[in-house]
Amino acid sequence: MTQRWFGAWFAGFIGSALLLAVTVTTPAAAPVPQGGSADAERDGLFAGYPKSAAFDSIVYSHRDFGRKSKDLMLYATWLVDGDPRVAYQCFASLKGDILTYRDVFNWALQASHRAQLDEPQLESLKNSIKALPEGAKHPPLADLLIVSFRDGETWETRTYDRKKLPDAVKDIYKVTDCTNWYERP
Repeated sequence: MTQRWFGAWFAGFIGSALLLAVTVTTPAAAPVPQGGSADAERDGLFAGYPKSAAFDSIVYSHRDFGRKSKDLMLYATWLVDGDPRVAYQCFASLKGDILTYRDVFNWALQASHRAQLDEPQLESLKNSIKALPEGAKHPPLADLLIVSFRDGETWETRTYDRKKLPDAVKDIYKVTDCTNWYERP
């Protein structure tokens, strides 16, 4: 009797812990709050792109990840054939931790990869971020690269055309070894 009760309690605890972990670690699936700065960004930098829950979740995560995590230095997203339901994402921390994965909206995080930059690579990444030029004006969705980064105490987001990447963006790719930004996957 005790074993059955403990087994049911333990299974319930594990199920709750897994649900909490998925909820906490996948904020990109959360709805974009209405009336906040996400709406302003959606109407500004991302105006003209088709509205969808998947794309709005990307806008939301680019707005909030860096603002909530003071350890995050860089966050980049690009879409498979312009479909925001399948996004490749790359994160870099101030300590040089790199994380990349494919985010299939409301379904899975796939093909994740972690790496650690050494000190020269980390300095190169910081210098490349400082050298980022202004972004492209409304690149086609299929060629869109969204780059958010820490600039002192502020969190900036810019868009680039993957077919016409500035050298600083190419340098970031080389240092982080994120999935190729130059070509469609």
